[in-house]
Amino acid sequence: YTCWEWLANIGAPSALVAGAALASFFELKEDLKPTASMQPFERQAKKLVRLLLLSAFALEIGCLYVSTVTGTMLLGNADMNAVGRGINAIGLSPMGVMMRELEFEYLFTRATFFTGLLSWLSSMALFLFAEASAVTSAALDVNERATRHIRLACGSALVALIIMMVAFYNNHLVGYAHLGSVLSRFAVLVVKRYVLCWPPRILPIVAVVPGASAVYHSVRAFFPAKPQQSKA
Repeated sequence: YTCWEWLANIGAPSALVAGAALASFFELKEDLKPTASMQPFERQAKKLVRLLLLSAFALEIGCLYVSTVTGTMLLGNADMNAVGRGINAIGLSPMGVMMRELEFEYLFTRATFFTGLLSWLSSMALFLFAEASAVTSAALDVNERATRHIRLACGSALVALIIMMVAFYNNHLVGYAHLGSVLSRFAVLVVKRYVLCWPPRILPIVAVVPGASAVYHSVRAFFPAKPQQSKA
């Protein structure tokens, strides 16, 4: 039951971050449109901001979904034990039980919640830096120059916050050395569960197509093909 409580409690902040990321995306939609007059850094940065905001939304929704489904499964664990499909809920701590019996679900929830939060904060910092780089300081009046410095200060503060959050996260992990070990272990579990399995699972194979399309178009967004000039 304590494992269910942990999964239920993480759903609320993940929904909050998902809503904030989606609201930020639509609020900044017009400001994030690339134009020919933008400097190269500003143009590429604003593309990355849009990608980070939608990634944050998707990661937090994934966290909310997996935590809800796993929590529902745990509430029916006694019935599943009756047919030999339940988990051993006895352990020294709830996190110990999760890591032993449901490591994939545990890491998915932790990794997606934290990386989604970092993606949202990073997108806000990057947007502030992109806005500050739009024009040089010498071309601004006193008030506009002050606004530029405020954007740089806020962006830098967010970067400092992100670094300290990662440091705090690494120092409070149970069973893993740092964030990198969490993500690498999660990647191993994904491969074992969806790639190195027999018989092959149909839906993960189907998901490869839209996944590859997302990667391809994301790369093309940052490195678009130059239009061919028609011969006279």
